Amino acid sequence: MISSWLNYFDVKLPYFDIQCFLAGAKMNRFLYAKSLLMLVFTFCCGLELTRGQDIQSDSQNGASPIANSQEAQQSDSKVPVKPTKPKKKRADKFKPDKFLSYKKVEKGELRLHVFEPEGHQATDQAPAIVFFFGGGWNGGTPRHFYQQAKFFAGHGFVAMSAEYRVKKTHGTSPFQCVEDGKSAVRWIRSHAKELGIDPERIVASGGSAGGHVAACTGVIEGHENEEEDLTVSSIPNAMILFNPVLDTTEKGYGVEKVGQARKTEISPNHQVRAGIVPTLLVHGTADKTVPFENAETFARLMKEAGNQCRLESYEGKDHGFFNSKFFRPKTKDTSDYEQTIKQSLEFLTALGITAKDDAPAVTGKP
Repeated sequence: MISSWLNYFDVKLPYFDIQCFLAGAKMNRFLYAKSLLMLVFTFCCGLELTRGQDIQSDSQNGASPIANSQEAQQSDSKVPVKPTKPKKKRADKFKPDKFLSYKKVEKGELRLHVFEPEGHQATDQAPAIVFFFGGGWNGGTPRHFYQQAKFFAGHGFVAMSAEYRVKKTHGTSPFQCVEDGKSAVRWIRSHAKELGIDPERIVASGGSAGGHVAACTGVIEGHENEEEDLTVSSIPNAMILFNPVLDTTEKGYGVEKVGQARKTEISPNHQVRAGIVPTLLVHGTADKTVPFENAETFARLMKEAGNQCRLESYEGKDHGFFNSKFFRPKTKDTSDYEQTIKQSLEFLTALGITAKDDAPAVTGKP
């Protein structure tokens, strides 16, 4: 049997006769064990020699042994390898088209994060909207309104999210925030021609403290930067305010930040008069930061003064309910965001602030 085994693999051992060796091994157990080891060695040699002959045969037939080896490895793999796609960052989806500096301050410059309609040209007369982020006048980021800006750009607006000075970065008070808001609107209007926008269709918007900044551009007189061209108005043509600070006294929010002596100076509820531009208020009735009653008061005072003001109340909603999923990624229910942004667009459309070239100008323009 051993001889047939060796013949099968065509193995030849030039240095000894394996059959004679095994015959002698029967006389000694040690030699017998040794002979078994030799058989194993011989068998392995036979397999290697056979493989070598197969490879040589394949090479002669034009096949590559390396390719065969790779094919064997691939065929042995049982688990399919799925191609990995690079994850798209959230910021890439709502990336501004450009950044424009509108004001220089002690610690650098303040910029507008600009989102433009597709194919926008400087010769266009598009409506514009500028957003101011929330953060209690203490901090915050223009990314707060990136998703809203992108939405409006998709509807023909040149949409901007503005930087402005805050206490954490610039050591400023709410009064400087108001000044920066006015500077932003003035800069946009004075550069309307090169921006491709209609200077009489500019909307100011914002949330919380940013809503206060936006409200002050349309309500509060004074607090202008005297170095700017004051012949250009800093008053927007309409306002959209998301749970804004409208009362800076003890009845509202921020009295400790503006101080007792100046608590009504930049308090919109205390400065309402005739001639204020059309305003949309969006506020939750369960707001624990900025009382809903402040929004009700502002709406009532605006109507009593003959101004146009629409209050959209959201029953049981707390502060910041309107925020986008981009700004608050853990948000599961986006219906509030979708509803508020829809109401905002409808409000402006009713005023004639649309992307249509023949849209009428807003009454009560500054």
